[in-house]
Amino acid sequence: MPIYEHSYRTFDGEVVQRFRWWSIVKQEFRVLLSARPFLIMLIIALILFLFRIMQIVTYDTLYSDPNNILAQFAREIELLDVGPRLWYDFLSFQASLVFIACLYAGSGMICDDVRNNLLEVYFSKPLSWRDYVLGKVMTLVLLGLGLTFVPAVILVIQHNLLAPGKHTLRESWWFIPASLAYSLAICVPIALGILGRQRRLAEHVE
Repeated sequence: MPIYEHSYRTFDGEVVQRFRWWSIVKQEFRVLLSARPFLIMLIIALILFLFRIMQIVTYDTLYSDPNNILAQFAREIELLDVGPRLWYDFLSFQASLVFIACLYAGSGMICDDVRNNLLEVYFSKPLSWRDYVLGKVMTLVLLGLGLTFVPAVILVIQHNLLAPGKHTLRESWWFIPASLAYSLAICVPIALGILGRQRRLAEHVE
């Protein structure tokens, strides 16, 4: 009996025709979540997010009772106000963290693949160069959206749960599409810039 029948398995899976780039995204996040510096950045982002949560809880709790003396005092403190400024300040502050996180995540994203000959592994599977590039870009974009848009949506939902009513919904529903547009304006240029730089460096590695 030929030796290859003992040492090689036949392919018994299904060839994915759509969203093949998702395998690249999963692999990149698997590597990132095992890195301690990246986890530290996520903890910092979580702390900032929890601060905004406490701000909304404090604001909605105080304003639920208009006769509360603290509510009248809180009206004079601009820092506690829950409005468009809160979401703008939150996303603007997160932008610097997104840049650092994406820079860390994408610093060796392509160069390491070239250096370790992983491109041959990737392209030996039913992956095209479009799947590869899209997977790398989407990794950084999803990382950025996870630090900006996702928590912004949670803050909107929390605000509407703590202060339910048509007035709150009418004032805050547009925060979601606005946050998405602002987050994409932050994440996409950062992702393309970092990966473009990596592509030029990879040419020297080759």
